[in-house]
Amino acid sequence: MQRVSKDEARLILEVADSTIDRRIHRGELQTAREGRRVWVLLEDEVVERWRAATTAGSPKPAGAYNAAPAEGAGSGDLIILQERLQAQDQLLALYKTQNTDWEKRYYELKEQLDAAHRIAENATRALPPGPAPTPPPDNGRRSWWPWRRNAGP
Repeated sequence: MQRVSKDEARLILEVADSTIDRRIHRGELQTAREGRRVWVLLEDEVVERWRAATTAGSPKPAGAYNAAPAEGAGSGDLIILQERLQAQDQLLALYKTQNTDWEKRYYELKEQLDAAHRIAENATRALPPGPAPTPPPDNGRRSWWPWRRNAGP
C-alpha cells in the first residue's frame, strides 16, 4: 500500500473530490493521518501503473484505475466499460477541439466588429457637419400649453 494525497487519489481513481470523501467515510478507501493531513492508502500496482502512464507523456492515463471495483462485474462488463470509456475520451477530445475552433472564430469576429466600429467612428469624424437642426414652426401657438389655442378667429 502506498500513501498518496487526496488530490493524487482523485487523479488516480478519476473521480471527484466528493467521491473520495464519500469512499473514505464509507470505509471503501483506507486512510492514514499525519497531524491534520489525510493520506489515502492505495495498492502499489494501481499507483505505479498510474505514475508510469503519466510519466510516459500522457497527461491522463487511459483506462480505469479504480481501487474498489464493482462487485459482480465480470470480464465482459469490464470490456464494455473500457470501450465506453474510450468512446467518451474520444468524444471529449472532439468537443475540446470544437470548443477551441469556436473560441478562435469568436475572437476573430470580435476583432472584425471592433475594426468596423473604428472605421465608422473615423468616417463620422471625417464627414462635414450637417445643417443645424431647426426648431419646429410655432404658428402662433404656445406649444407648452396643455391644450392648443389658435392665435386668431
